[in-house]
Amino acid sequence: WLMASASGLAGVRDDSGSGEGLDYSQLVKDLKNSVWKDRVTFPYSYRVEQLTNLRKGLEIRCDDLLGAVHKDLRKHPHEAFAGEVGTIVNHIDFCLANLKEWMAPVSVPQPLILQPGSSKILLQPKGVVLNICPWNYPISMAFNASVYAIAAGNAVVIKPSEMTPASAQLIEEVVNQYLDPRCCRVVQGAVPETTALLREPWDHIFYTGNGAVGRIISAAAAKHLTPVTLELGGKSPCYVDPSCNLDVCASRIVGSKLFNMGQTCVAPDYLLVHKDIKKQFLASLVTAAEKMLGGNPKHNNSLARIVNERHWDRVMRLLSSPHGGEVIFGGIGDGNNLETADRTDKFITPTFILNPSASSPLMEEEIFGPILPIFTVENVDSAIDFINHRETPLALYVFSGDEKIQKKVVKRTKSGGVCVNDCIFHIANPGMPFGGNGASGHGKYHGIFGFQEFSHARSVMNRSTWLDNPKRYPPYEEGSEELLKKIVIGPLIPPYIKYLLISAMTVGGALFLRSRM
Repeated sequence: WLMASASGLAGVRDDSGSGEGLDYSQLVKDLKNSVWKDRVTFPYSYRVEQLTNLRKGLEIRCDDLLGAVHKDLRKHPHEAFAGEVGTIVNHIDFCLANLKEWMAPVSVPQPLILQPGSSKILLQPKGVVLNICPWNYPISMAFNASVYAIAAGNAVVIKPSEMTPASAQLIEEVVNQYLDPRCCRVVQGAVPETTALLREPWDHIFYTGNGAVGRIISAAAAKHLTPVTLELGGKSPCYVDPSCNLDVCASRIVGSKLFNMGQTCVAPDYLLVHKDIKKQFLASLVTAAEKMLGGNPKHNNSLARIVNERHWDRVMRLLSSPHGGEVIFGGIGDGNNLETADRTDKFITPTFILNPSASSPLMEEEIFGPILPIFTVENVDSAIDFINHRETPLALYVFSGDEKIQKKVVKRTKSGGVCVNDCIFHIANPGMPFGGNGASGHGKYHGIFGFQEFSHARSVMNRSTWLDNPKRYPPYEEGSEELLKKIVIGPLIPPYIKYLLISAMTVGGALFLRSRM
């Protein structure tokens, strides 16, 4: 069933290619024993040790990792470090700086009717996490989510993409060399191995990729009632308002679109440009593109490549389909010029298309490539309507110098995240959650949100035995509910007095917990 999806997913390496050479059930069982029986992953010191070791491995093998990404996707070392290794180090450092606080029990108010006693929340590991990784950022997506899973005390199985084999091999080497096998394992392969992995009873599955495969993974997880985080994508819109700085706006949009050749889940997918600035903005956009790409984009070593021939064919199909728009930059002509479209080199020249049909293939699926449709709109309300008539995107961008316009767009639209006056960079702040909404996914990670995503919030109440109200037990007295009503609803204890009592008891409970830690 998974074989039928054009997923590009990866699995456990098996030299026979059959997926039968590894005992996945035993793998999951062993890792669950590490977490729950031996409790290897529970101590704060162990989690810090694993994160520190991984950071060391990334530092030592950095150039090897960048080389692997270049081999798979032709990413420039600057782009590869910024989007791959550097981002992982930032997340590790953020975890190390905050982990002790995240792990601490959280005291919560004890309602008056439940006194005497105390309540707290413990964030405990979920168990064993399966991380199914995409090919577009093979290193960072293998480790970013895994960092938070390890920080939360879980064991992790990383499943790299077979579409980026050099990166997959380096991921396995780093894990084997720097992480405890009781905590983290790498499983290689292709679709058959992934299918076999999904039959196992994981405690959490984290998947990054497209919605079609996300549905398949959710269906497989449902058989074991396994919670799933889906980081999908969609068509992330970008509204350009007359109040913005046109030149800066154009540079940031083009730079974000060219990053990894447009193969980024939060890349701006299409632009909505206010009609009053159409001419000026398009001129700025073309100028920015010419400056970044040079006279012959194919020979610009700052540009990555499409991952493989199959995806090259997909992007070419979108570009060649009848879209009814005007090519204002780039273009492939009849498709026979190797300087603009080379299947062997997996290159397609970046192309801007003005006012294509909103029902064309360009606008029916996520582009995930170097094509940028541009629409002119009457005003901000037209842009909002255009966005809201489509599925909820993973990201939304608004370029405006008017705070009222910024707030209006944010308030009246839905998306996984928003960035004002830039693109992509909102996901670089580890203090903010990253995740989708609706068709763009569900669940979130980064920062404390990642720690919580891979944790079970366990409620723990402690009731004292020195006071035991006999009226709680049957047989109940006639009219006994009236006292309960007065306590809970009033007026026996005024709400502000109840609040003060609860606050005092909460502080006392917190001090008691601290004294016992």
